[in-house]
Amino acid sequence: MPDGDVGKSGKGKGKNKVWKPPPQSSQEAVDRKHHDEQLKANQLKAKLMQRSVQSTNEKTKEAPRLPQQPFSADMPYEVPVPRKISASRQYGKNHFLAVVAGLFLPWLIFAGVYAVEASSVHYSSSAVVQLVVILAAVLVLAAAGLGARAWTRRHEGQDPSWYLFIALTGALALAVGVNLGDYIYDAYTQPYEDNQNLNTYRDVDVSTTVGAQMMDAGQVFFAKDTTLDLDYSMGFSNVDTYCVVPITSSKSSQVQTYDFWAVGLNCCSGHAPDFHCGEYSNPKAKAGLRLMTDSLRPYYRLAVQQAEAAYDIHAGHPIFFEWLQDPTSEINAYEDAATKYLLVGILGYLAFQLVLVAAAVIAFSRAKG
Repeated sequence: MPDGDVGKSGKGKGKNKVWKPPPQSSQEAVDRKHHDEQLKANQLKAKLMQRSVQSTNEKTKEAPRLPQQPFSADMPYEVPVPRKISASRQYGKNHFLAVVAGLFLPWLIFAGVYAVEASSVHYSSSAVVQLVVILAAVLVLAAAGLGARAWTRRHEGQDPSWYLFIALTGALALAVGVNLGDYIYDAYTQPYEDNQNLNTYRDVDVSTTVGAQMMDAGQVFFAKDTTLDLDYSMGFSNVDTYCVVPITSSKSSQVQTYDFWAVGLNCCSGHAPDFHCGEYSNPKAKAGLRLMTDSLRPYYRLAVQQAEAAYDIHAGHPIFFEWLQDPTSEINAYEDAATKYLLVGILGYLAFQLVLVAAAVIAFSRAKG
């Protein structure tokens, strides 16, 4: 081949050309476009998140962190030890609990025993009263037992003072609660309950009615012509003077038996017919409230026997009453008095126990000091 022809063909083959991608199908073009749009959306989200983080860091600046010392095998290792409560703080806590127990436990013993002894629970269920008394005695014995154990271990730091205080004052509360509750029961609660369980009779004519017909009477409203025959009054003296007077009718001067008697304590001389008990001078008083105190009834019977012998009269089945205008109010007064003395006793003993606790705190503090 001639040299000139070689040069021509080389010059034509060495000329630079622009590369073009091979033609794509329509589906590949759609996928490529979707990929580019998704990439742009992700980049935009990344920029927005970066701006949000930067603004948050500017508003809330983080506290500077202390440089951490690199760990080394030669560094000492300290075992964490739990904090112990100081002895004085522990003693103060125990002392406070002991004072609270010394105040409320004996008072609760008194309140429980006194309430069941003085209230209508005593009248309706004596078994409940016995159960409460036994439980109170068990509490007292338990406190005494703990005190005795603490006394034997006092060399180990145990203090028996408050245990013994609770035992002694608890025993005192038990004794006072039983005796005072029984007194309130006998004086107010039992007469009220007895009268509530008896019958009420109205317009009773004593000239035609005998005592045997009204042995279940609690309240009796007599007829309008009923009066007290003060000329036949009598008194029996035995430390106290027990005064009686027959309840008669002004219609009949001849009464076969004097079975209805008004009574009173220490309201006559006992030597002359000078009865002035209850509402004897009230002309509107025409009713009687049955005497329910069993301990007084024998002495009033002796007074009636004296009247029978002195005035030559007869009393077959004497029934004793307090001469009143409104016996219903008197019965309600019994209930009110029982409730009042119940509350006064409970609150009063709390004040008394508080005084005992204050004295014990002072005494024990001086003993320890």
